[in-house]
Amino acid sequence: MKKVVLPMVVMTALCAHSATLEEARRKVRDSLEGLGEYHSVISYERWAKMKKDLDSLDQDVKMSVYLEIMKEKFGGPDTDTVNRVMGRFRGLDGLDAASYGNQDALDWARKMVRSGEQRFTLEVANAYLLLKGDARDLAIISPDLRDHLAKRVAGTNVIDYYPDPFEVNEESGWFDPVPSVTNTGPQGLYVYKILRQCWDNLEVETRMINGYPRPFQDRSKIPAELLTMVVSFDAGGNPVCNVDLAKYGLTMPALDVPVKPQAEGGTPEGGLQHSVPPRDPGSRLWIPAALAALTLLIGVLYARRNKLK
Repeated sequence: MKKVVLPMVVMTALCAHSATLEEARRKVRDSLEGLGEYHSVISYERWAKMKKDLDSLDQDVKMSVYLEIMKEKFGGPDTDTVNRVMGRFRGLDGLDAASYGNQDALDWARKMVRSGEQRFTLEVANAYLLLKGDARDLAIISPDLRDHLAKRVAGTNVIDYYPDPFEVNEESGWFDPVPSVTNTGPQGLYVYKILRQCWDNLEVETRMINGYPRPFQDRSKIPAELLTMVVSFDAGGNPVCNVDLAKYGLTMPALDVPVKPQAEGGTPEGGLQHSVPPRDPGSRLWIPAALAALTLLIGVLYARRNKLK
């Protein structure tokens, strides 16, 4: 009996896994249409539920679906969907300080920027390239962002750029640093948190901005040494900074980074240190497929054995 129950349990688990994954992928596709609607078109409750469902899904699954959709739609008449997908690339991958940058998504951004077509949201594609691009993008990125990307390529952690391409008020007091190309990956999250520590420790002044008194912190007071700091990882996977953080009253953040970097290895083209490839959910789908094949084989052998008896 146990020989029959085990394959049944495995098959049931595989079916449940497949159904769950398919449901997740459907939700991602539906969200591109539903979350783009105004609240007057769909109820706020439905919109909020759709957003909550989307936020709960695995990032790798979402990115894989968005890449599929981009491949389907790019070059066709549905530029609205293409623009929304590019926005998701920037929001999911570009604003993730611990991401190495999804190279497939970045290639779509490069293709969009090279096209120069105004039907695309080129501001978003350019912003994504600034956040996760490298030296290859210096020749194509918009002129107003080229200096910022050049700083990142040269090893500077940029503090005077706002990831939101529509944010133009540089005196707003908002601080959202962008790690250098050297720090791309999980180490970038440490650099981000360290710079935020420094920012939070700065004296808060009150200045008149747009006619209103607002809190203000002076970016120029951030030590220059921190702008070029590099975080790497020792043989035990522990973060190490090339700057004495204690000198500035700072500490290494205690973080649970989503992907543990490799402790060994050289510096690949583009200046990434200790990098590992972005996770690809598609590459993990062979596991349930292999289990299904194994289960089928067990069932066939079991049936033959009973027949011989």
